[in-house]
Amino acid sequence: MREILGLGALARNCVVAIERRHFVLSDNDVVLHDGMNIKSVLSGKLRRWLFRHMNAAARERCFVHHNPSSHEVFVFFPMDNAEEPNMAVVYNYRTDTAAIRSFEEGVRHAASAPPTGGGVLESVLAGAGGLQRLGDGPVVASMSRLERVGLTLGSVHRKKLLKRITPLVDGERGGQVRVSVGVQTDAWSEPVYQDALYTIGMDFSVPVGLEGRYFAVRFENVSARWFRLHDYLIEYEETGQW
Repeated sequence: MREILGLGALARNCVVAIERRHFVLSDNDVVLHDGMNIKSVLSGKLRRWLFRHMNAAARERCFVHHNPSSHEVFVFFPMDNAEEPNMAVVYNYRTDTAAIRSFEEGVRHAASAPPTGGGVLESVLAGAGGLQRLGDGPVVASMSRLERVGLTLGSVHRKKLLKRITPLVDGERGGQVRVSVGVQTDAWSEPVYQDALYTIGMDFSVPVGLEGRYFAVRFENVSARWFRLHDYLIEYEETGQW
């Protein structure tokens, strides 16, 4: 689908239907529309960051994917000189918020499939590293990495002191995962990370002690044969304006 009510999609797979609306990645914006009203879903700074870092030579490989289990739409794109989509701007249409997520091995295709026993559709990604389930609790295989950046933890106008992070994981007991928490000056800047090792089945949480307005979290397998990250809890307190 190349044209919707005069709004041109960037590529063939850059349109997806969500709750009687269309989510569209165009050549200069990311929007939701219901046939009458059009809403840009990204802030001006995040939109400029997306199109500044999108590899123009491989833009036809961009695509969008709806992950119904988390109420999110992923805008997959090849960043800078990448040949395949390796980054995504993730928009949550229930909370009207956006984040950035990296996929180091690249994502060639995404599809939704019913889980065993039924329930909410789960998303499966296909890339150079094989298949990976995306759902609310992504399966993180050996030697892989999961990263979320641009986390505001509330108001972007207030500073927060992040005290500790508690990974909710299953995995090989005694296996270690590197848990990194970083501070960003804004949602698109490079995080400055603080690393700690988390031992599955032995550790409960990881102390942090970082202050800022934007944060990033990263989980990297170090020695576990497998682990499943279900979620993570962040303990923080607001410390003041800017």
